[in-house]
Formats: sequence, C-alpha cells, structure tokens
Amino acid sequence: MDLGHGESAQEASLTAVDCLENYYRRPFKEIFRLCHQRLKKTRGAAMSLCRIDLKDRIMIHAGLGNVQTRVYSSEKTPAPFCINGTLGVAMQRVKVDDYPLPENYIIVMFSDGISGRFSTDNFPGFLNQKPQVLAKQIIENHARDNDDATVMVGRKSL
Repeated sequence: MDLGHGESAQEASLTAVDCLENYYRRPFKEIFRLCHQRLKKTRGAAMSLCRIDLKDRIMIHAGLGNVQTRVYSSEKTPAPFCINGTLGVAMQRVKVDDYPLPENYIIVMFSDGISGRFSTDNFPGFLNQKPQVLAKQIIENHARDNDDATVMVGRKSL
C-alpha cells in the first residue's frame, strides 16, 4: 500500500492538520516535535512549513520528507531543502533556515505527487500568473497518475 493513499493516510493527514491548527504560532522545531509525537500512532507524514516576515523579507523554512519548496523571482532566489525522514516514524533532526526573499516572488510548495522535474520554462508568463492559475497548471501538467498531489502557491508583489 502506498503511504499517500487510503484511510490510514487520511488519519495521518488529519492528525497533522489538527496539530498545526493548535501549534502554528510556536517555533518550527517545537511544531515538528509535537507533530512527530502525535503522528507516532499513525503511518506518518511528510511536512514542510514556511513563515514569511514581510517587513524584513525573510522566509523561515523547515521541511521533513519528500516534499519540496521553491522560490521563483526575476532576481536570485533561495533554494530551501527538506531533510529525509517521516514525521511520526523517523525524525532525527529538524533544520530551520532563514532565507532572504527578493522584493517580488512566488513560493511553490508541493508533495511528491507532483514531479519535481517540472520547470517554469513550461509556463509562459509564470511570474505574472495568479497563484490559483499556477497551482492548477502544476497539478494538470505534473501530477503523477498513481499518487495524491498537493500544491500550494503564494506570491508577493508590489
């Protein structure tokens, strides 16, 4: 059975969401620790979090498992990464990093149900698109047929 499917995957997902709803204001390392504890009774989950400081233009990011976060801009952008592991199963450490953000940017976070090989070259006008349009295009063009897929897109522009 695939980790991303079925009732046990739904149970893990709902447990993670409940944990995040209760603890989202806490520091990332604490959130990951609390979610890891709560998910031990489930099959586990991958998770990536980011928090944006608009005033200082910094993205705080941490990720565990087979999820990805990408930042796009016409300027140089950070390349956040996720550490191997599974919340509730195997979490050796959590690495929280701060990344400087350009003035205008798009952040795309996605699960392993999306091919990590997608490129913005396939999206004419990528940086000018609305987040909903980008998420839909990514799902339609890069979702794997045999897995669930989650995409979150956020943008900041002046």
